[in-house]
Amino acid sequence: DNTAFIIVSDMLLTGYDAPIASVLYLDKPLKEHNLLQAIARVNRSRKGKHAGFIVDYNGISAYLIHAMEIFSGDLRPEDILKNINEELPRLELNHTKLVAFFNPMRINRKYEREQFIDAALRYIESQDRRDEFKSLLKDFNKSINLVLPSQKAMKYQDDFKLFN
Repeated sequence: DNTAFIIVSDMLLTGYDAPIASVLYLDKPLKEHNLLQAIARVNRSRKGKHAGFIVDYNGISAYLIHAMEIFSGDLRPEDILKNINEELPRLELNHTKLVAFFNPMRINRKYEREQFIDAALRYIESQDRRDEFKSLLKDFNKSINLVLPSQKAMKYQDDFKLFN
């Protein structure tokens, strides 16, 4: 299933390249350029990946702020540190917009799933509607990808599967 673990020591940080890395678990204090390099490794975006996640077991926030003061110029900590709780209202809004897009069909997506899918495919046949749907779905997927694996995103799981 493409699940892999990579264990990295200080000596491997420089030049280390793993664009598929999605989560970085920090259990030792990294400082200055080593910290910024480690974050950069997991935060590389690509198709289907808009952000990386850092699970901090060591409390690196103060080190990160210091490193950014040294190396980043105008970049501020809030530019790169995102609180998942701040994305939750955006996720709710994007979900609401996506669901509302299909309201004119008047079919219950939860209880009449097959009929909903058939009608939705016909509903987005026109290029304008299809483009609008793709835009709404892209916003919803981006929000849910930023919030996962938080349990707060699980209530959107059925709609995530349905619309994708």
